[in-house]
Amino acid sequence: MKKLSALLFAAAIVASAVTSCKIGCEKGSGHQTSQSRKLGAFSRIDIEGGYDVTLKQDSSMSLTLSGDDNLLQYVKSEVNGNALQIRTTKNVCGKSPLKLVIGFKNIDELNTAGGIELHGDGKFNVQNLKLTFAGATKAKLDINAATVETNGSGATDLTLSGQASSHKVTLSGEGKLHAFDLVTGKYRIETSGATDCEVNVLNELSINSTGASEVKYKGNPGTIHNDHAGASKVEHVQ
Repeated sequence: MKKLSALLFAAAIVASAVTSCKIGCEKGSGHQTSQSRKLGAFSRIDIEGGYDVTLKQDSSMSLTLSGDDNLLQYVKSEVNGNALQIRTTKNVCGKSPLKLVIGFKNIDELNTAGGIELHGDGKFNVQNLKLTFAGATKAKLDINAATVETNGSGATDLTLSGQASSHKVTLSGEGKLHAFDLVTGKYRIETSGATDCEVNVLNELSINSTGASEVKYKGNPGTIHNDHAGASKVEHVQ
Protein backbone atom coordinates (compact mmCIF):
# COMPACT_ATOMS: atom_id res chain seq x y z
CA MET A 1 0.00 0.00 0.00
CA LYS A 2 2.83 2.37 0.85
CA LYS A 3 4.48 1.61 -2.46
CA LEU A 4 1.24 2.22 -4.40
CA SER A 5 0.72 5.56 -2.68
CA ALA A 6 4.28 6.59 -3.47
CA LEU A 7 3.84 5.63 -7.12
CA LEU A 8 0.59 7.61 -7.43
CA PHE A 9 2.24 10.63 -5.81
CA ALA A 10 5.17 10.43 -8.25
CA ALA A 11 2.79 10.13 -11.21
CA ALA A 12 0.95 13.25 -10.08
CA ILE A 13 4.21 15.18 -9.86
CA VAL A 14 5.25 14.10 -13.37
CA ALA A 15 1.84 15.01 -14.82
CA SER A 16 1.97 18.42 -13.18
CA ALA A 17 5.50 19.00 -14.48
CA VAL A 18 4.50 18.07 -18.03
CA THR A 19 1.53 20.46 -17.94
CA SER A 20 3.58 23.35 -16.59
CA CYS A 21 6.35 22.77 -19.14
CA LYS A 22 3.89 23.25 -22.02
CA ILE A 23 2.89 26.70 -20.77
CA GLY A 24 4.93 29.51 -22.32
CA CYS A 25 7.17 27.18 -24.32
CA GLU A 26 8.66 27.69 -27.78
CA LYS A 27 6.66 25.48 -30.15
CA GLY A 28 8.36 23.41 -32.81
CA SER A 29 7.88 24.32 -36.49
CA GLY A 30 7.27 20.73 -37.54
CA HIS A 31 10.15 20.91 -40.04
CA GLN A 32 12.82 18.37 -39.05
CA THR A 33 16.52 19.01 -39.55
CA SER A 34 19.92 17.86 -38.23
CA GLN A 35 22.99 19.74 -37.08
CA SER A 36 26.51 18.47 -36.31
CA ARG A 37 28.85 20.07 -33.80
CA LYS A 38 32.52 19.23 -33.34
CA LEU A 39 33.62 19.14 -29.72
CA GLY A 40 36.83 19.35 -27.77
CA ALA A 41 38.08 16.40 -25.72
CA PHE A 42 35.88 15.33 -22.80
CA SER A 43 35.48 12.35 -20.47
CA ARG A 44 32.41 13.51 -18.54
CA ILE A 45 28.91 14.23 -19.85
CA ASP A 46 26.29 16.42 -18.12
CA ILE A 47 22.83 16.60 -19.72
CA GLU A 48 19.89 18.62 -18.44
CA GLY A 49 16.44 18.84 -20.05
CA GLY A 50 14.25 16.58 -22.17
CA TYR A 51 16.14 14.64 -24.85
CA ASP A 52 16.38 11.32 -26.63
CA VAL A 53 20.11 10.55 -26.31
CA THR A 54 22.31 7.99 -28.06
CA LEU A 55 25.88 7.46 -26.84
CA LYS A 56 28.57 5.97 -29.11
CA GLN A 57 32.14 5.06 -28.19
CA ASP A 58 33.63 5.90 -31.59
CA SER A 59 36.33 8.50 -30.69
CA SER A 60 34.59 11.15 -32.84
CA MET A 61 34.14 13.71 -30.02
CA SER A 62 31.04 14.96 -31.79
CA LEU A 63 27.43 15.93 -31.18
CA THR A 64 24.62 15.54 -33.72
CA LEU A 65 21.26 17.17 -32.98
CA SER A 66 17.96 16.37 -34.70
CA GLY A 67 14.59 18.04 -34.25
CA ASP A 68 12.46 20.99 -35.29
CA ASP A 69 14.61 23.49 -37.20
CA ASN A 70 13.60 26.42 -34.99
CA LEU A 71 14.44 24.63 -31.72
CA LEU A 72 18.02 23.42 -32.24
CA GLN A 73 19.33 26.95 -31.62
CA TYR A 74 18.20 26.64 -28.00
CA VAL A 75 20.40 23.61 -27.30
CA LYS A 76 23.60 24.86 -25.70
CA SER A 77 26.61 22.54 -25.79
CA GLU A 78 30.06 23.37 -24.48
CA VAL A 79 33.10 21.63 -23.05
CA ASN A 80 34.29 23.01 -19.71
CA GLY A 81 37.45 21.31 -18.50
CA ASN A 82 36.81 17.62 -19.17
CA ALA A 83 33.00 17.96 -19.08
CA LEU A 84 30.60 18.17 -22.02
CA GLN A 85 27.60 20.15 -20.79
CA ILE A 86 24.30 20.15 -22.69
CA ARG A 87 21.13 22.04 -21.78
CA THR A 88 18.33 24.06 -23.34
CA THR A 89 18.36 27.83 -22.89
CA LYS A 90 14.60 28.10 -23.43
CA ASN A 91 11.58 25.97 -22.64
CA VAL A 92 10.77 24.13 -25.90
CA CYS A 93 7.93 21.80 -26.89
CA GLY A 94 8.24 19.97 -30.18
CA LYS A 95 5.97 17.09 -31.15
CA SER A 96 8.82 14.73 -30.26
CA PRO A 97 11.91 15.12 -28.03
CA LEU A 98 15.08 16.60 -29.47
CA LYS A 99 17.50 13.83 -30.41
CA LEU A 100 21.18 13.90 -29.48
CA VAL A 101 23.90 11.54 -30.73
CA ILE A 102 27.13 11.91 -28.74
CA GLY A 103 30.37 10.30 -29.88
CA PHE A 104 33.16 9.90 -27.31
CA LYS A 105 36.53 8.22 -26.90
CA ASN A 106 36.39 7.47 -23.18
CA ILE A 107 33.96 8.33 -20.44
CA ASP A 108 34.24 8.14 -16.66
CA GLU A 109 31.17 10.11 -15.55
CA LEU A 110 27.63 10.58 -16.87
CA ASN A 111 25.08 12.88 -15.21
CA THR A 112 21.50 13.50 -16.36
CA ALA A 113 18.56 15.48 -15.00
CA GLY A 114 15.09 15.77 -16.50
CA GLY A 115 12.97 13.69 -18.85
CA ILE A 116 15.76 11.92 -20.72
CA GLU A 117 15.67 8.69 -22.76
CA LEU A 118 19.22 7.41 -23.05
CA HIS A 119 20.74 4.34 -24.66
CA GLY A 120 24.15 3.16 -25.74
CA ASP A 121 24.97 2.19 -29.33
CA GLY A 122 27.17 -0.86 -28.72
CA LYS A 123 29.21 -1.90 -25.68
CA PHE A 124 31.25 0.65 -23.71
CA ASN A 125 34.73 -0.41 -22.59
CA VAL A 126 35.76 1.82 -19.69
CA GLN A 127 37.88 1.63 -16.55
CA ASN A 128 35.75 3.40 -13.95
CA LEU A 129 32.24 4.76 -14.56
CA LYS A 130 30.06 6.95 -12.34
CA LEU A 131 26.39 7.30 -13.29
CA THR A 132 24.12 9.90 -11.67
CA PHE A 133 20.51 10.11 -12.86
CA ALA A 134 17.78 12.40 -11.51
CA GLY A 135 14.21 13.13 -12.53
CA ALA A 136 12.56 10.84 -15.07
CA THR A 137 15.70 9.54 -16.79
CA LYS A 138 15.34 6.17 -18.52
CA ALA A 139 18.61 4.57 -19.62
CA LYS A 140 19.90 1.34 -21.16
CA LEU A 141 23.66 0.69 -21.29
CA ASP A 142 25.96 -2.25 -22.06
CA ILE A 143 29.32 -1.86 -20.30
CA ASN A 144 32.60 -3.56 -19.44
CA ALA A 145 34.18 -1.79 -16.47
CA ALA A 146 36.40 -2.33 -13.46
CA THR A 147 34.22 -0.25 -11.14
CA VAL A 148 30.74 1.22 -11.57
CA GLU A 149 28.93 3.65 -9.28
CA THR A 150 25.23 4.28 -9.87
CA ASN A 151 23.15 6.99 -8.18
CA GLY A 152 19.47 7.28 -9.04
CA SER A 153 16.77 9.54 -7.59
CA GLY A 154 13.25 10.41 -8.61
CA ALA A 155 11.61 8.18 -11.23
CA THR A 156 14.81 6.92 -12.84
CA ASP A 157 14.74 3.59 -14.70
CA LEU A 158 18.11 2.04 -15.55
CA THR A 159 18.93 -1.18 -17.39
CA LEU A 160 22.56 -2.37 -17.33
CA SER A 161 24.27 -5.34 -18.96
CA GLY A 162 27.89 -6.47 -19.35
CA GLN A 163 30.55 -7.07 -16.69
CA ALA A 164 32.08 -5.20 -13.76
CA SER A 165 34.41 -6.05 -10.90
CA SER A 166 32.43 -3.95 -8.43
CA HIS A 167 29.23 -1.91 -8.44
CA LYS A 168 28.09 0.58 -5.81
CA VAL A 169 24.38 1.47 -6.06
CA THR A 170 22.41 4.22 -4.31
CA LEU A 171 18.71 4.46 -5.22
CA SER A 172 15.97 6.65 -3.74
CA GLY A 173 12.46 7.78 -4.63
CA GLU A 174 10.91 5.61 -7.36
CA GLY A 175 14.25 4.51 -8.86
CA LYS A 176 14.58 1.17 -10.65
CA LEU A 177 17.73 -0.77 -11.56
CA HIS A 178 17.51 -3.79 -13.87
CA ALA A 179 20.96 -5.36 -13.80
CA PHE A 180 20.50 -9.15 -13.87
CA ASP A 181 22.58 -9.07 -17.07
CA LEU A 182 25.43 -7.11 -15.49
CA VAL A 183 27.62 -9.83 -13.96
CA THR A 184 29.48 -8.25 -11.05
CA GLY A 185 31.97 -9.56 -8.51
CA LYS A 186 31.10 -7.26 -5.61
CA TYR A 187 27.95 -5.25 -4.89
CA ARG A 188 27.24 -2.54 -2.34
CA ILE A 189 23.59 -1.44 -2.40
CA GLU A 190 21.79 1.33 -0.51
CA THR A 191 18.10 1.83 -1.28
CA SER A 192 15.25 3.87 0.18
CA GLY A 193 11.75 4.91 -0.79
CA ALA A 194 9.86 2.68 -3.25
CA THR A 195 12.85 1.53 -5.26
CA ASP A 196 13.35 -1.76 -7.12
CA CYS A 197 16.81 -3.23 -7.63
CA GLU A 198 17.77 -6.40 -9.57
CA VAL A 199 21.42 -7.50 -9.56
CA ASN A 200 23.68 -10.42 -10.43
CA VAL A 201 26.55 -10.90 -7.98
CA LEU A 202 29.35 -13.48 -7.80
CA ASN A 203 31.37 -12.94 -4.62
CA GLU A 204 30.19 -10.33 -2.12
CA LEU A 205 26.87 -8.57 -1.51
CA SER A 206 26.20 -5.75 0.96
CA ILE A 207 22.65 -4.38 1.28
CA ASN A 208 21.25 -1.49 3.32
CA SER A 209 17.59 -0.92 2.43
CA THR A 210 14.72 1.03 4.02
CA GLY A 211 11.20 2.15 3.15
CA ALA A 212 9.31 0.00 0.64
CA SER A 213 12.37 -0.85 -1.43
CA GLU A 214 12.93 -4.29 -2.96
CA VAL A 215 16.24 -5.94 -3.83
CA LYS A 216 16.39 -9.13 -5.88
CA TYR A 217 19.71 -10.83 -6.54
CA LYS A 218 20.99 -13.68 -8.67
CA GLY A 219 24.17 -15.61 -8.00
CA ASN A 220 25.62 -17.29 -4.93
CA PRO A 221 27.95 -14.80 -3.23
CA GLY A 222 30.11 -16.25 -0.48
CA THR A 223 29.68 -13.14 1.69
CA ILE A 224 26.34 -11.41 2.34
CA HIS A 225 25.69 -8.40 4.59
CA ASN A 226 21.96 -7.72 4.77
CA ASP A 227 20.56 -4.77 6.75
CA HIS A 228 16.98 -3.94 5.78
CA ALA A 229 14.20 -2.20 7.69
CA GLY A 230 10.58 -1.12 7.33
CA ALA A 231 8.68 -2.75 4.47
CA SER A 232 11.82 -3.37 2.44
CA LYS A 233 12.45 -6.83 0.97
CA VAL A 234 15.52 -8.80 -0.09
CA GLU A 235 15.02 -11.89 -2.25
CA HIS A 236 17.37 -14.47 -3.78
CA VAL A 237 16.13 -15.54 -7.23
CA GLN A 238 17.34 -18.14 -9.71
